[in-house]
Amino acid sequence: SVLKQAQIANRQLQKIEAEHQSSLTRLQTVTATKKAADDTLAQRKRERQQTKEKLEALRTTLQAERSKVAQLKKERERLARRAKVREAEFEKLKRQIAQKRQHVDPNEIKKEAKLKLSLAALTTERAKIAASIANLKALMGKESERYRSIVLQRKSEDQRITKYEAKLAELRKLTRKVEIVSQKSKKVERRLADLRQRVSDQSKTAMRLSQQLVAKRQALRAITTQLGEQAKKLARLKKRGKRRLARAQERKLKELKLQEGMARVKLAVETKKLEELTLSMKMQRSRLDQLAHLYAARVAKLKGLDRTERQKIAKLEGLDSETQKRIERLDALAKLTKVKESELRTQHSELKELALRKQKLADELEALKKKRTAEIEKLKNVANTNTSVTQQLQRLKELEARLNTKKDEIKGLLAKLKTARDKKEPTFEMPTGEVKTRDDKPTVVKLDRTLLDTPQPIKPKPEARDGLAKIRDIKYADSKERTIVTIKSPHQLHYKLVRKGGLQVLLLSGAKIPRLLERALDTSRRPSPVKLLSSFQDRKQKKNVKIVAAMRRGSVLSRVKVTNDGIQWIFEHKKTVVAKNDDDKSPFTIGPGPDTKDEVRIPTRVGAVKLSDISTITIDPKKRRYSGKKVNLTVKDADIQHVLTFLAKEGRVNIIAGSDVRGSVTFHLEDVPWELAFEKILESKSLGYTREGNIITVRPLDKIAKERELKVKTITKQREIEPLKVRIVPVNYAKAEELQQRIKSIKSKRGTVEVDKRTNTLIISDLDDHISAMIQLIRKLDLQTPQVLVETRIVEANIDFNRNIGIQWGGNLLFSQTTGNPTGLRFPSTLGIAGAADDQQNATNGLFVNTPNFVVNMPAPIGAGSGGGLGLTFGSLGGAANLALRLTALEDKGFLKIISSPRITTLDQVAAKISQGVSIPISVVSAAGVSTVFHQAVLQLQVTPHVTQDGNIHLKIQVSKNEPDFGNVGARGDPTILTKQAETELLVKDGETSVIGGIYTRNISRQSKKVPFFADIPVLGWFFRSKSESDKRTEMLIFITPRIVNRGKSLLKP
Repeated sequence: SVLKQAQIANRQLQKIEAEHQSSLTRLQTVTATKKAADDTLAQRKRERQQTKEKLEALRTTLQAERSKVAQLKKERERLARRAKVREAEFEKLKRQIAQKRQHVDPNEIKKEAKLKLSLAALTTERAKIAASIANLKALMGKESERYRSIVLQRKSEDQRITKYEAKLAELRKLTRKVEIVSQKSKKVERRLADLRQRVSDQSKTAMRLSQQLVAKRQALRAITTQLGEQAKKLARLKKRGKRRLARAQERKLKELKLQEGMARVKLAVETKKLEELTLSMKMQRSRLDQLAHLYAARVAKLKGLDRTERQKIAKLEGLDSETQKRIERLDALAKLTKVKESELRTQHSELKELALRKQKLADELEALKKKRTAEIEKLKNVANTNTSVTQQLQRLKELEARLNTKKDEIKGLLAKLKTARDKKEPTFEMPTGEVKTRDDKPTVVKLDRTLLDTPQPIKPKPEARDGLAKIRDIKYADSKERTIVTIKSPHQLHYKLVRKGGLQVLLLSGAKIPRLLERALDTSRRPSPVKLLSSFQDRKQKKNVKIVAAMRRGSVLSRVKVTNDGIQWIFEHKKTVVAKNDDDKSPFTIGPGPDTKDEVRIPTRVGAVKLSDISTITIDPKKRRYSGKKVNLTVKDADIQHVLTFLAKEGRVNIIAGSDVRGSVTFHLEDVPWELAFEKILESKSLGYTREGNIITVRPLDKIAKERELKVKTITKQREIEPLKVRIVPVNYAKAEELQQRIKSIKSKRGTVEVDKRTNTLIISDLDDHISAMIQLIRKLDLQTPQVLVETRIVEANIDFNRNIGIQWGGNLLFSQTTGNPTGLRFPSTLGIAGAADDQQNATNGLFVNTPNFVVNMPAPIGAGSGGGLGLTFGSLGGAANLALRLTALEDKGFLKIISSPRITTLDQVAAKISQGVSIPISVVSAAGVSTVFHQAVLQLQVTPHVTQDGNIHLKIQVSKNEPDFGNVGARGDPTILTKQAETELLVKDGETSVIGGIYTRNISRQSKKVPFFADIPVLGWFFRSKSESDKRTEMLIFITPRIVNRGKSLLKP
């Protein structure tokens, strides 16, 4: 019962430790995940709200600016009219002056002076009008800047308020969590008190058992004294010749021996129980001490959490600088929206027309499908009649031909719709003039027209019986060019595509999706315009299925394609280039090159080029190294300025080339990415480029190098003048002196790093960039040293099996007058035959000399508490013949299992050692005399762990278990020492259990004793032999389990 209570107490302690550890890990994981999720969600909400507010503000400002621009245009037109009237009057006056100069009069001279005065007045009025226009423009710019500054101030204030509110909510949640953890720690203290009470109760029961053992030992001593007295009495009775009493005394002596053996067995059992109780008490005390240490460590961790929260509140003030950067990004987005609005208006009208035509064709297609189904049903009903079969077949062929033509029309319209949806490439005008070529011949322009592939005919699918089409699978696949979402179903799917801001919804009416496919797929880390894809059954309209795609950017177009096994929702990554045909000419070519048949000759007159029927060219992702669509160009002696303007419009970029960019180029390019073609053309003329925003400036390489050198010099001078800043960085776990040596390589020439040994802090004086780099390195290196808990289990198992079968038989035969069977001879007048085995306890009387009477004496080693035997005696009344037979057998089985589990916690790359055992005194004889030497027989674990950055643990282990063997003693009775030791190095994952090694031995012995010749006789030979078998198996395995105690705070994060 005491052992059971100790085991229950151990289990409860283990449960408490596991619960406490799991609560801590949960708290850490919950706080980390919640913080990350809150940060990302708040950031996305802020960005979305800011973009919305910015767009609304820009729309209002655009409307106001447009109204002002309209007013200015009207005033400009009015002023232009007045200027035209004044100019007409001036021309009239000039004509009059020219006519009247021929007849010069003083009156005419006066009129001419008046006219000059009026002309001067007109010029002054024109200057005033120009000044008023400039003033109006300046006022408009100032008003727009004021409005923007006011809007930005309001937004920044709102953002700060929301941030502070969110951080306050997080602090409140953390305080609640701290209270919960404190309550749990109180519960752990109560449980520890209960366990201590139980341990005290168990110690009391152990004392009682020890007292009972003492009493039993006293009883055993009394029994031994009784045995001595009985042995003395038996000796006396033997001397007197009282055989009967001697036999009775022998029986009593045997009974007493049995009692003594039983008492010794009970004493051994009780001693074992007492030893086990003492071991369990020691283990429980050590666990109680560990729990107390853990409790103190957890209280310290809670205090550390409070400190970190205070630091987080201080960091909130540093987030204002990030908001200003985001505001600048929004300004850039606003400029892009202005450009996109003008493009969207032109596309909107064309999309409406194409959508109407598509709807009409879809209605006609549905009508044809209904007619076809009706005709098929009619054919099934009239299949038995042979007369109308040919007519129905002809009708079917006609309907199929019409259906194919309609499908072709629909495909053409879909292709046009696809190209119209994409952003159209505006027509770009080349500067008019002549291209100077060496041979004054027209330049060849090759136009590439990528035709749409004709898809395979789609087989009609049956409608679902219950009216709900079942969706079997939804697959997501993406590549460099497009993202495809495949919806598989054995039935006809009716779909509708809806776009709402940054969301695109594919509505499947009359469909059903299984629960396994109702899921959300996060694709934000993949190179796809789709950020999140979710599929689910509509809760309001249960017969509809919605597949929602959250887009990374709002202007991505998509289309739906019907296939034989379902539908495909396709998102194009790159927009198709669409342009219009024009009669203007250009010396450049776009197309597949010399293999095409569509070749057009255009004279060298430079004009406007507008591309048509050109789709996006796909690029093999394995070979792709440059961005931009593939370009086919053939140019001969063309001016580099014209080539650059063409490439700018082809690549939809802004290129500026100065007057120092000169020369002509000749090249032929096929299927070359735009960026690669641009760079190679510049390299051929020793030109380079710089990119600022969305503007590319082309200049000679020597000028670019000079500008870079000037920029570097100005930056270095600014850094030399810039004032230094001082930061105090506290170091928690590392030594400040060591970190000082590591960060010296990062500081600037003017910077200094000093150490305050008392507070273990670093005082850094340097520029902002160097300070931030040094602080980042300090945060990476100032981590907790990993603590490793190493648990070792040494499992030993011993299995013993012994079997002995023995036999004893013998007797005597006496020929004499006393027995009534004399020999009838003078010599020998008496004759006696008896066994001669050496067994003094079983002698036969009746002759002159007592001799042992066993013929075969091969017994099994039986005794009290082991084996069994059967004895038979045959004899005559006179004692002339006696025969005794004794059969003995013994079988012994034993199983022993020993589990030793030493545990120890240590720091990374610090050796630790734990041992438990006894010191055995052994006497040593030497010339100086006999001396006593103590040998250690201990269970010992010595380990040196090293934690790698990927979470694995490298261990140097030495495990040994030495114990005394009292079964094998020396000459002076000193016991020998059994040694079991393992020493190795290995790499183990955190929390996993590994087998260091093991030893397995098995000793099998078979032994037989026999009398020669007689033992080989069949059947009768068993009376002349004995047999013994033994099988001893020992097995030892050593397991090790390392665990990183402070994994979350110690491992270096990349």
